[in-house]
Amino acid sequence: QSDVLHVATLSEALEHLKSSTFDLVLLDLNLSDSNNFEGLSQLRAQNSDVPLIVVSATESPKAYQTANPKDIQRFLVSCLK
Repeated sequence: QSDVLHVATLSEALEHLKSSTFDLVLLDLNLSDSNNFEGLSQLRAQNSDVPLIVVSATESPKAYQTANPKDIQRFLVSCLK
């Protein structure tokens, strides 16, 4: 059985990461309280162990190259904008 927790902001995610253990985090790069790789940096500063997949609507190769491979497992381009 798998449980999925959805949060709308980075601050909510960080609060849950303080008190719970997760098998995987999907991180949108454009949350209302963070943008681009600011959220990734904050998340990694708090929890460097949880596997992380970045999801972004941007198809820019620069965005993919900016993601440090040691910080994320995958970079997915979303078809939803």
